[in-house]
Amino acid sequence: MTFSIKVITSFNQILEIETAWNNDLITTVQNPLFYSRVFEGFMRYWEAKGWTPLVFTFWDDTRLVGFVPLKMRKSLYSNHVCNLDEAVFSNFVFLNEYRERCLSGLVDTLFNSLGCRSATITLDSASENLQLLEKICKTNKLHFRENPNISRAIILVDQSWDMFYSSLTRSTKQGFKRIKKQLDRLGPWTISFMDLNSDTVKKIFDIEQASWKNEWRSKNKVTEDYTLRSVLDASLPCDGVTPIFEPKVWFLEVDGQAIAYLLVLFYKQIAVFAKTSFNISFKKYSPGKFLLHSAIREVFTKNGVKKIDFITNLPLVRLWNPLSEHRTNVKIEKHRFLSYVLSVLLKNPISRRILKSP
Repeated sequence: MTFSIKVITSFNQILEIETAWNNDLITTVQNPLFYSRVFEGFMRYWEAKGWTPLVFTFWDDTRLVGFVPLKMRKSLYSNHVCNLDEAVFSNFVFLNEYRERCLSGLVDTLFNSLGCRSATITLDSASENLQLLEKICKTNKLHFRENPNISRAIILVDQSWDMFYSSLTRSTKQGFKRIKKQLDRLGPWTISFMDLNSDTVKKIFDIEQASWKNEWRSKNKVTEDYTLRSVLDASLPCDGVTPIFEPKVWFLEVDGQAIAYLLVLFYKQIAVFAKTSFNISFKKYSPGKFLLHSAIREVFTKNGVKKIDFITNLPLVRLWNPLSEHRTNVKIEKHRFLSYVLSVLLKNPISRRILKSP
């Protein structure tokens, strides 16, 4: 058997191995956002931002045994690598018996074949990959430095809703009762749980256009939410490919107008709360918070779900006392002193222009 590494830089190359990608490896992890068609959106977005996607695939003959999603920015003075998206893809996927060989091959390719001087990689703190990566870097005399990164909030669905609800603070429960009374005074309202289709996608974008995010995107010259677009595009059957997850959406509607949504991906025994937003005109009624609470309650009554994954850990979700799955940010450098000198030079606008000039 022959072990090999192939670096993918375009989504068309992933299409060539899509069956192995989705069926042989993704089924070993609990993150539906690794699904190939979701991955496409992330690759295209960062490529448009001037990065080169670097998706390392590891093979034992014709068997796909691992992959690592990264991106690289090239320059005259340094090649720097980091996660394709640190919040979404904070782990690397390997068949266990190939883990060390894959990570060793990754480090060798990055710092020797590709000539990278540094890499910033975010990994789940509890991952086997973290300690093994540190060991391999030290063996290769690479400087390895760890710092805490943002965690992801999760709720374990391991008890009844009544027991979970009783664990919330009194002020939290009173807050939800207060929102309900405000909505009652506003007019007839409903919460619906629906399949994702062209009609519900339109309702999602109508809410997005009226949300605070739209104003933020305008100020920051961001055309759209690429994570949302990637997930939505991948959630509907395309080219005969069916998503590996079940997409569902909750809506809060007042007088027939949808004012908040929550997009959830059900995969294995996990409910991934992928995206949520609300109409800014209804901000004082806290519609997003109220819809989240209603969805969490319904997930607790849904057979088979064992965990709710918020992906990030925003202050809002602390109302439900989630657990935190921590992430670690790792800085790997080939020549630490040279990296320090370059960072100092880049703080000077004159030297920065010289370094970046052709």
